[in-house]
Amino acid sequence: MQSQCLLLCFLALVICQGTETVLDLFPEYKVVQRRMDALENDNKALKVEIAQIKASRRGCQSGVFGQHAYPEIKFPVSGYITFNPPFTAVPALVYGLYLYDTSKDSNSRLVTEVTNLSKSGFNMKIKTYDDTKMWGARISWMACP
Repeated sequence: MQSQCLLLCFLALVICQGTETVLDLFPEYKVVQRRMDALENDNKALKVEIAQIKASRRGCQSGVFGQHAYPEIKFPVSGYITFNPPFTAVPALVYGLYLYDTSKDSNSRLVTEVTNLSKSGFNMKIKTYDDTKMWGARISWMACP
C-alpha cells in the first residue's frame, strides 16, 4: 500500500513537471483539509466550554438538621453543615421546618438562624425562648448554585 502511494505521488510530480505540487492537482483536498482544521478547532473550543459549564453547574445539595429527644429537652441546638463537594460560588439556601414537637402547656416559640453561609457550608441554630418546652425540631434544607 505504501509503495502504491509513493508511486502515485511520483507520477503526479512527473505529470505536473515539477511546477506544481500534488496538492495543486487536487484542489478539493485543500478545501476539505481547511474544513477539517476548522472543525477540530471548534471541537476543542466546545470541549473547553463544556468543562467550564460542568464545573460551574454542580447540582443542588440537601439535608436535614435538628433533633427529637422526648421526654428530654435538648435545645438550643446548633451545628455546621458542610457541602460535599463545596460549591464554586456561594449558593442560594432555602430551608423549612418539618418537625416541631412542643408542650401544649406553654406557648410555642421557635427561632431558626442561618449564619456564615459560604461555598463550603453554613451554621444553623434552632432555639426557643421564654417558657417554651420543645422536645423536637428538624429543618430540611437545600442549597443550589
